[in-house]
Amino acid sequence: MSSSLMKLFRSTGFFVIATLATSLMGGVLLQAQSTRYDLIDTGEVAGLYRTGVNDSGQKLGQDQDDPHWIIDRVYRPPAWKNPTCQSAHRGGTSLVAIPLTSSPTPIPARTILERGGQAGLITTRDKAVTGNATGIDDGVSESNGILPWKFNVPNARWIGQNLYGQNTTVRGCRDPTDTPGRIMANANIYVFKLKDGFTFSDGVDINSVSLKLGAAVDNRIEVKINGTTVPARLVYGTSSNSTQYRNVNEPGFTRGSPSIETRPTEGIFRPNGQRNELELHIQSTYSHTGLLIKEIEALASRPTPTANFNITPSVSLSKTIVQPGEQVSAMPSLNNTGTSNSTAVSWQLTRFILPRGSSIPAGVVQSSQDPTIRFGNRSALTAQGSIAVPRGTLPLADSQGAIEDLPAGTRICYATSVRPYSDSSPANEWRHGQAVCAVIGTKPLVQIHGGDLRVGGQFKGAAAISDLTSRVNTSSVTRDGKTFGSWVEYGIQAPGAVIGTASGSGLSNGSVEASQQAWSKLTFANTPEFGKFSSSQRTLPDTAEGLLSLYNISAAPQVTGNVQLTPTISGLRMANGDITVPAYNFTSPGQSVVIYAPDSTVTITGNVTYGSMTLRSIQDIPQLVIIANQIKINSSVTQLDSWLIANGESGRIDTCSDVAQLSTTVCNRQLTINGPVAAKQLLLKRTASSNESTDAGRSTPAEILNLRPDAYLWAKHAYNNTKRAITTSTVELPPRF
Repeated sequence: MSSSLMKLFRSTGFFVIATLATSLMGGVLLQAQSTRYDLIDTGEVAGLYRTGVNDSGQKLGQDQDDPHWIIDRVYRPPAWKNPTCQSAHRGGTSLVAIPLTSSPTPIPARTILERGGQAGLITTRDKAVTGNATGIDDGVSESNGILPWKFNVPNARWIGQNLYGQNTTVRGCRDPTDTPGRIMANANIYVFKLKDGFTFSDGVDINSVSLKLGAAVDNRIEVKINGTTVPARLVYGTSSNSTQYRNVNEPGFTRGSPSIETRPTEGIFRPNGQRNELELHIQSTYSHTGLLIKEIEALASRPTPTANFNITPSVSLSKTIVQPGEQVSAMPSLNNTGTSNSTAVSWQLTRFILPRGSSIPAGVVQSSQDPTIRFGNRSALTAQGSIAVPRGTLPLADSQGAIEDLPAGTRICYATSVRPYSDSSPANEWRHGQAVCAVIGTKPLVQIHGGDLRVGGQFKGAAAISDLTSRVNTSSVTRDGKTFGSWVEYGIQAPGAVIGTASGSGLSNGSVEASQQAWSKLTFANTPEFGKFSSSQRTLPDTAEGLLSLYNISAAPQVTGNVQLTPTISGLRMANGDITVPAYNFTSPGQSVVIYAPDSTVTITGNVTYGSMTLRSIQDIPQLVIIANQIKINSSVTQLDSWLIANGESGRIDTCSDVAQLSTTVCNRQLTINGPVAAKQLLLKRTASSNESTDAGRSTPAEILNLRPDAYLWAKHAYNNTKRAITTSTVELPPRF
C-alpha cells in the first residue's frame, strides 16, 4: 500500500505488531503486547510521499528536482573532525555545497538516472555534475560505467544529490571512507528530509502510530521524527518475520529489500494538524548515496468494539423501464459494514409514485420521519419486518406488484428504511436508503404485413460473413392475461435466435398464451429454440439489378439537392450526390419513378403516397423505387409508398433520422411503409405508444412494413412479360392450423 497523494490509504487487512518495552513519557518507548494495528483511514494523514513523484503521485523523469524531498544537510561522525565538502547538482553547471547544518534555502533531492532496469552510475567523466575530476586514483575511477543499484520500480524513483547519485571525493577533500579499509563508521551522513512535513487529523491515536517505509537505501538509515531518533526494524514480508528494533538499520538496495517500520513511541508525533518533521539520516561510503521509497504507510492502533454494526438499506428492481400491467419485483437488502452482527432492527419497504419531471429523493439520509412521510407522493408500505443483520449483505423477501395504468414518464419508486441503523444511532431514527425507480415507458411494436421477415442474407457481390448470428429480438408485454408484441404476417427466417416476435400473425390481437411456441407457428426453427434455421449466408434476389436492367443508366437524367417530384417526372433518375425527396402524392396513372443513388444518401422529408385515381390496367399502377447507399426518413413522415432498397456500403435505412435522442414524446408518430424493404441494417426508431386500454390499442405498432399486391403487379408489367416465374422445386411443409 503506497501513498501517492497527500493522504494515507486504507487496507482491509491489519498488522499485528508485538512490542515490549518500558512505558515512560518524553520519547521513551511505549509498552504494548500483541496490539492489533489497522491502517489509518484515507485522509487522516497528509504529506507523506514516495520518492521521485509529483504531487499526483506520478513518477518523475531523471535529473529533476524532487518536489517533496530535500537534502537538508550532510555531516560526519563525531570521530571525524575534518569538514565535509559534499555538493549537490541543480542542473546545468550549477553545483551547490551541501551545508553542515539546516539552511533556510532547501536543496531539492535530484532524481537519478535509470537504465536497463538499473539505477545510478559510477563515473568520473562529468565533473559538472559530481564535482569529481577525471582520472583521480580511487575506486570510483576504476569502475566507470557501472550502475550500482540493480533495480527500479514503476511508481517511484531513486533520489540523491545528483543525476548519478555519486558522492564528491577529490584530492584535498576526500570522502572519509576513500581510504584503505573503507570504514563505514567514518562515512558521511546525508539527511534526507520531507520538505513540508506531514500532519494528522484530529482523533488519531498518535502514540500508537508507526511509519512503514518500503525503501531501499545505500547504505545505513536512521529515522528521526521531530528531531528524535525512533527505533525501527526491518520487516520481511509480514510483521512476524522481522528484526529487532534498532536506531540504525541497513535494509540494502536490492529488489527484495525489507520494509522499515518504526516502533510506536509515546510523545513523538504531534497531533491535530500540527506539522511533523521526518528526517532519514543515511550514512554512505565514498561512492554513492541513494534513497528509494516505493511504499509509505502509517499504522495506528484501533480498539475493536465489542458490538459494532452499521447498516445501509438498499433496493433493486427487476425492471427499470415498464409498461402498465407489467409485473415488477422489488428486492430489498440490508448491508452491515460493522464488525459484528446487529441487534434486532426494524425495516420497511416503501413504494411511491413520482409524476413525470419530478426529482428522485437523493442519497441515503437519516431522519426521524417515518418512511411514508419521508417519501410522500402516494407512498405506501409494501413490506416490513424485524431481523438481526449479520455482517455483509442480507437479502430480504422480494415484493412483487403490477404497474398501474399511468402516463409515460411516471416513475414507480421503491426505498428501504431501517432503524436503529447502528449501535450508536438513536432508537427512533431511521436510515432511508437511496430510492430506485422504474419509469413507465413504451415498448414500440412493429408489424410486417403481406410477406416474410428474413434476416442474415446478403446482397449480390457483398462479402460473406462467417459464423453468422443475425437474429430477430423484440419485446413483449403481458396485460390483463394476454401477451402483446410485434408480429409478422407470414414466416420468419434467421440464422440466429428469434425472440419475442410472432409469426403467422400470432399476436395480431394479443394472445392468451404466454409461450412463444403458441404464436410462432411459421417461424423456421431448429428446436427447441426458435430461429437458428441456417448458419450459412444466403444471397438475396438481386431485385435492384433486375429493375435497373430495364433502363439505360448512362442516359438517365441526373438529379441533385431537393428533388421535387412532379407528374411529368418518370423513369430512372440518377442521384448526383445526396438528395432530398419532399412530400408528393402520385395522381397520374402510370407514373413510375426509380431513383438510383448507389453512393449517396436519400432523405425523405414528407409523405409520399399513391393518390386516388382511376386505373384501367396494371400498366396504370404508379410506383416509386428508391435504390441507395443509405435511406433516411424524417420523423414527420407517416406514410411512404415506395420500394426501399439500401444495398450500398452503408446499406442502412433509418426511420427517424433527424432525431438524436429518442423518447416517448419524440418520433412518436406511426410510420407505414407500403412496399418491399431490403437493407443491410434497418433502424426502426419510431416510439408510437401501444399503452392503450383495449386489445386493439395494445397491438398498435409504431411501424408497419406492408408488402402490398400492387408491387407485384407493377413489377410484372415493368418486365414487359419477358420474365416468367418457374417452379424449380417444391418442399412439403406441415399444415398451418
